[in-house]
Amino acid sequence: MDKLADGNIQNSCGFMNRIGHAVTTLLDIARDENRITCGLLPAIRLLQTKPGEVLFCILPQEKKFDSAKHIQYVLLQAFCLEHQIAIINVESESIKRIQELVKAPDCSCILIHRNINHILCLELELDRILRLENSSFISPPVFKLPAK
Repeated sequence: MDKLADGNIQNSCGFMNRIGHAVTTLLDIARDENRITCGLLPAIRLLQTKPGEVLFCILPQEKKFDSAKHIQYVLLQAFCLEHQIAIINVESESIKRIQELVKAPDCSCILIHRNINHILCLELELDRILRLENSSFISPPVFKLPAK
């Protein structure tokens, strides 16, 4: 549980589970529509050229980073915030689940692109919740993805 900025405690169990399920569903849909970029370097390249095409940035919270990788992640998060890209932090234990969902070996960073033809209600709702929750927390929440 995280403390909210006003000092209240968030009843996080149900909320975290709902977000985890929504992220899992979104990854399934985005994978099927070929709207995912996996890996830190490919993500940085895409953000340099087409930041407006990115809707979400999923970052597993590693327990240990070397200093160079840590700096890259901090800059990536700052870039996403500047360009209004919602950041979804997930537990490092969720990496295997993410790899199963997106079918990619490097899941150090996952970008979900906008669908230019339509936007899903799920995407709108998840974006709204994340922005509301991230503005309420002293530090952004870290979500756990559900097992299969």
